[in-house]
Formats: sequence, C-alpha cells, structure tokens
Amino acid sequence: MNQDCAVALSQIQAISGLGGIGKTQTAVEYAYRYRADYDAVFWVRADTTLELSSGFVAIAQLLDLPQKDDPDQNNVVQAVKLWLTRHPNWLLIFDNADQLALIKSFKPIFESKGTQGHLLITSRAQNFQDLGIAYPVEMEILKPEEALAFLWRRSGRGELSAQVSAKENGEIQAAKQLAVELGYLPLALEQAATYLVAKKARFQDYLVSYQKFRLKRLEKSKPKLGKYPDSVAKTWTLNFQEVEQIAPASADLLQVSAFLHPDAIPFELLTQGGSQLGEALAVALADAAEDPLVVNEVLEPLCTYSLIRVDPEDQTYSIHRLVQEVVRADMEMEQTRQLWLNRAVLAANQLLPEDEQDSYKNWSLLRRLANHTQVLAQVCQASACKFLEVAQLFDSIGEFLLDRGQYSSAEPLLQKAYQIYQELLEGDHRDMALSLNNLAGLYFHQGRYSEAEPFYQKALAMRKRLLGDEHPYVAAILNSLARLYSYQGRYSEAEPLYQDALAMRKRLLGDEHPYVAASLNNLALLYSYQGSYSEAESLYQDALAMRKRLLGDEHPDVAESLNNLALLYSYQGRYSEAEPLYQDALAMRKRLLGNAHPAVGRCLDNLAMLYSAQDNLEKAKLIYTEALEILEQSFGTEHPWTIRCRENLETLHNQQGV
Repeated sequence: MNQDCAVALSQIQAISGLGGIGKTQTAVEYAYRYRADYDAVFWVRADTTLELSSGFVAIAQLLDLPQKDDPDQNNVVQAVKLWLTRHPNWLLIFDNADQLALIKSFKPIFESKGTQGHLLITSRAQNFQDLGIAYPVEMEILKPEEALAFLWRRSGRGELSAQVSAKENGEIQAAKQLAVELGYLPLALEQAATYLVAKKARFQDYLVSYQKFRLKRLEKSKPKLGKYPDSVAKTWTLNFQEVEQIAPASADLLQVSAFLHPDAIPFELLTQGGSQLGEALAVALADAAEDPLVVNEVLEPLCTYSLIRVDPEDQTYSIHRLVQEVVRADMEMEQTRQLWLNRAVLAANQLLPEDEQDSYKNWSLLRRLANHTQVLAQVCQASACKFLEVAQLFDSIGEFLLDRGQYSSAEPLLQKAYQIYQELLEGDHRDMALSLNNLAGLYFHQGRYSEAEPFYQKALAMRKRLLGDEHPYVAAILNSLARLYSYQGRYSEAEPLYQDALAMRKRLLGDEHPYVAASLNNLALLYSYQGSYSEAESLYQDALAMRKRLLGDEHPDVAESLNNLALLYSYQGRYSEAEPLYQDALAMRKRLLGNAHPAVGRCLDNLAMLYSAQDNLEKAKLIYTEALEILEQSFGTEHPWTIRCRENLETLHNQQGV
C-alpha cells in the first residue's frame, strides 16, 4: 500500500514493514478514506492471543451477539467469525500481527462464491504464504521531500513555500539533514517533532544535539500523535530479544551489521568472512561457500521482523540506520562494542583479493566493500581499533578509491593505515612499504609532487632492503618515481629509471606482461614530451597491442594507450588520426570508470585542445567546460591539470573575444 493509500484492497491483504515505518497509520488512513464502502470496520490488536481474543469479545459486544457474555472466549471468537462469514461489506484489521501463527484461528473463512468483506493485516513479517498472501504490500521509508514536509508541518511551521527568508532557509536545511539522520522513518520523525513542539526548539539546535547524543536525544520524547505509543528503541528491542531466543547466529549478525554502512551489505561478508564473526555465526555459516542458501537461512529470522531487507539479485542486505543505533545502544559495555567492531573488520579483511597484478579485475568486489570500510574507519577513529588487519583493510580500499579517482575519500583511509602501521610495526615491513607507496601515489595524483617524492624514496629503499634490488615491486616504484620526475619536467632523471624498470620487468616477468606494457607506455610518454615522436609512436603501438592481447579490448589501460597515442598525433598535427582515438578512449573511460572520473576529464581536455587547434571553437568551448567541471571536482582548483584546462578555456575565450 503506497503512502497515499490510493489502492483497493483485495479480499485479504497485508502491509509489511519495519516497526515504526507507518503500517498502523496507513491502515488507519485506509479505513478512514474508504469507510463509506463498508457497513462495519473492526480493529483488533494482534500482538498476542489474549489481545486477539479481547478484540473479538469487543466486536461481539458491538454487534450485540448472543454469545457476547459467554465466559468461554473460544465460543465468542467462533460467533464473530460466523457473523463475518454471513455478512457482507465489512473491514477487519489485524494490527501488529508479527507472529502470524497466532491469527490463523482468528482469521475469517472466505468462501469462493464471493467476497463477504476485507481482511487487512499489518505486520513486520515478510512471508505471508501460510495465510494465502503471496505478495504483501511492503511499506517503504518516506521520500526526502515527504519527510521534510512532515517535519515542517508537525513542528507547527505550516506548509513549505517556494519563497523563504534566510532564517527559514537555515531551518529548512537543518530539517532536511535531520530527516537524513533519522533515516526518513516516520516514527523517529514524529518523536523529534514532538520534542521540538514541546520545547519550542529550533531544528538547527536539535540537529546539533542529535549528532552528538544520537539515540539518547531521540528517546527524550515519545510519539504523541497517531496510534503508535512506543518509541523507536522500545519498538525494536523486543524483536531483538525474540531473534536472540530463536536464532542466536542471526542475532549476532545484527550486532555485526550495526557497524557497517546500512545499505548493500554483501553476502560475501558472510560466505568468506563468517569464520571471523564469532562461534555462533562461524558454525551457522560453515557450509556457506558450498551452499549459497545457508546465508538466506541466517538472514531469514531478521527478515521475520523486517529488521533487514534482502536484495536477492544483488546478493546484499540492508538495515535501517536507526536499527543500527538501537543495536549499538543496547551494547552497554564498550568492550562489547569493540568486540563486534573488531569482528566486522576481520570479516571484511577476508574479502581482500590476493592478486595485485591487475587491480581493475578486483574493482567489483572492492566496490562492494568501500562504503562499509569508510563507515568502519569512522567508528574506529573513536575507538582503540588498532591492529594489522584494520590497516590492511584501510590501505586496500584506499588504494581502490585512489584508482577510482576518489582522492578525497582515499586520503583519510590511506593516512589512517599509515598511522597504524607506524604504531604497530618496527623496522622494515612489506605492509609499511605498500602504505608508503600508496600515499606517494595519492600525493602524485593530487599534484602534490614535493610531498610524493620522499614517500616514493622511502618505499623504494624499504622494498630493496626487504626484497633485494631485483623484484617486480622494486620495478614498480622505479616506474612511479620516473613518472613523477617526468611530470615535473625532470626528464634526464626520469629516463634511466624508466629504462631500469622496463629491463627489470622483462627479466622477471617476461616480454609479455601488463607491467611491461605499462613501462613501454610511460617511456613513450616521456619521449613524446621531449619531441622524440617516432620513438614514442613505436612504443605506444607496442604497448597498445600488448595490452589488448593481455587485457582485452575493454580495459582502463587500453583506454590510456588510446588517449596517449591520440595525444601524440595531436602534437604532430595528425588530427584526423587523433580524433577517433580520443573518442574511443573517452567512451571506454566513461563506460569503465564513470562520467566523473578524472581520467575522463583529462581526455575531454585533450579532445577540446584538438578541436581548438582546428578552429572549431564552439565545440572546444563546450568540451573544455565539461572537462573543467570534472577536474575541479576531482582535484580542486589548484591542481596542475585543472590549471591547464582553465587556462586553455581562458585562451579560447580570448580568441572568441568573450
């Protein structure tokens, strides 16, 4: 049933959803709007058998049935059911029927000849097949604009208007953010609004207080309007206890989930990381790698109360952020919170890929971990969460975000990993060398060249001490250091390092390897900068052909080779050869990296330069503008590539007399 109740009930229907999401209020609204369609509307609370029996006794009293005063309540129940069978045009609502087995003996018998009335059930359960309901109506959280409108009206501010003062705008923005923090859950919004009205408080002040005190602030007030008397915490705590009694492993999973991002928690966390999640989950998930349905069985008790929502297609599940808040609040001891946080980190660490040769093929898995790792990092920041697996997780996901061009997100993870390594490790260590290299790469991509160089030098020295002078990881840092020098115009320092890296890679990896292709590409770029175009073209062609052979036609490295070869042709004025390569590289980067990746911005900048050189100024202007927006978003306004693009656009404006 959608939020405006504009639906017609089938003979029997159920409204399913998380406690506090508005199921009861929706049922009330339906009954109110469509009351004229019924001769009688009955409301029965269905939490327990006692409440169901009491509800049927009340119906018998209303109908003045002969059995209304029968001391045997079973007789009263049967009398009401008989009346429902014989009379048309009634609506019976079973509210809060979380334990569906309880209502089986109270459910009216519907004859096949026609509909006598309608039965509507509200429940946190998600599976109603035993009641003959294949597809219940699932309640969703409010939309952002609905949540804002509710908060604004409920707090006595009337209707939102298009014209607002600066003071009102500040309050609106605070109300928007508060709605986000409360996960657009109607019950939580009602609790907050109740406090705001009672205390005559501002949204801005409530938001600041909530962000500091979280659930303690929300629980200061109880809902006043509607038919729901319980607070958010009380609403779910009983469900938590029931899950713990019937399925301890599922209850433990709820503890772990409280420390992750609320959306799209991957099943891999359970199939691959289950051994790290405590004894109950380790036993329950022991066969998950061979039997994929094991995960669904562990999740099912949580689905029973709509505490989680499963996405079977994506193989993920989600949990409301306020459910997480209540679960964490129920962990009275800091030691307990630390235990479950550590387990979440250790489970996530089990998913990290071992193959580092082609990071791109690991992106799909790392993407599923990225949001959860960022949340874990925020929680770890306020705890004593310092052990090697934490740093390894942060470093790996930070490196992935670096490859994705998400530098502002990568930086805190990489820096936190480096700090933990510094505290835990003494002397040389492979993890420390990798951390130094990743931080250097971050600073390089951000245009912070003077900061990148010492980190590269430290990483190189450490890897040589650990691995010797001949190792692929040593060659990798030589290549990176040479690239740094090349971007700084220090060509005489860059070339011998490129040559050393290329020769070492060929000796260690063979002539056909993606790393060899990368060295060829980078050396070609250096020659291109120096004007040695014929040498550069030959190396570019070799690198492109090798990358296609080894990586396939669709790969970010192939797109890089296409872009660089096009750039070389542009330098030589071979525009008709350059343009299709640019277009292919641009399309591939958008497909593989997304429209906002900095590599897309750089390719657009190069393509705009091509059109500008051909005096196609209007087309160049549009593409420069698009490129500048991406580069500023990725790098900020003072990065060398951003500055170059902005200067190119300004030059074009001068040419046009703008």
